[in-house]
Amino acid sequence: MKSAMVFSLLFGVLSCTPKAPPSPVHVPLIGIPLEGLSAVQLSWLSKLLNTEICPCTECAQSFAECLPKCKPARLLATWATDRLREGVPPEAMQSAISQEINSGFGTQPQLIDLDGYSKGSPQAPITLVEFADFECAHCKTTTQTLDQLLKLHPRDLRLIYKHFPLEGHKMAKQASLAAEAAGLQGRFWPMHQLLFEASHLSSESFEAHAKKLGLNLNRFKQDLQSPKIQKRLEQNLEEGQLLGVEGTPSLFFNGRPFHLSTDLRGLELRLAMEKSRSESTCREKP
Repeated sequence: MKSAMVFSLLFGVLSCTPKAPPSPVHVPLIGIPLEGLSAVQLSWLSKLLNTEICPCTECAQSFAECLPKCKPARLLATWATDRLREGVPPEAMQSAISQEINSGFGTQPQLIDLDGYSKGSPQAPITLVEFADFECAHCKTTTQTLDQLLKLHPRDLRLIYKHFPLEGHKMAKQASLAAEAAGLQGRFWPMHQLLFEASHLSSESFEAHAKKLGLNLNRFKQDLQSPKIQKRLEQNLEEGQLLGVEGTPSLFFNGRPFHLSTDLRGLELRLAMEKSRSESTCREKP
């Protein structure tokens, strides 16, 4: 819990600076399955991949130019073609891909404090930091998906949880304090699960969860008022704001934001892209 690491010395605005757009050179799409796409979809995909930059950091070529030699590009393009076949609107796909490249996978990593409750192997090559809110319905679904992802990739992934209770959620902050208070008795993750499973959040439900987990109830009540956990919550919020977090859940893979869908396919795609980051040969030599 006390160990911390950073992903980069680059932080803030510098890490989010978008790359310049590629030169408008049209090249054919090589290395991705195009079967089943309509002429309109093919035309749209070709235009997108020829005008969007390569997903890889520091590569100035177009997405289409990099397909033959860049595994992350092929993975992302294949995911896009699959979504098009399923009827996802091209406009929505374009927005997701552009964000993922220019504000996510293709950026420099940001500085993130890794002092927090974690799941998965400490030696995992990929660390996923989640900023979440216990009163957020989307977070509830995503936490279940993240558990699936961890089970499928136990050696590849470590998850670190960060609190980001939203102002509009009246009990979210108190729920975060309840999780931290349980954590002081070694039961953070069981309390985390109960809070997300609950149909409603209240002071009474927090105490009921504490009893169910066998916690010392008097200590739990005292710890809810502890300056130590209040400070941890404030630090999580401040860090999230510095990282540009505005909503929940917000995910960061090895210090880089995630902008694709938070279903299992979207998360597995990004995990595969991170694992193949070093396999790219598309970067232009100076």
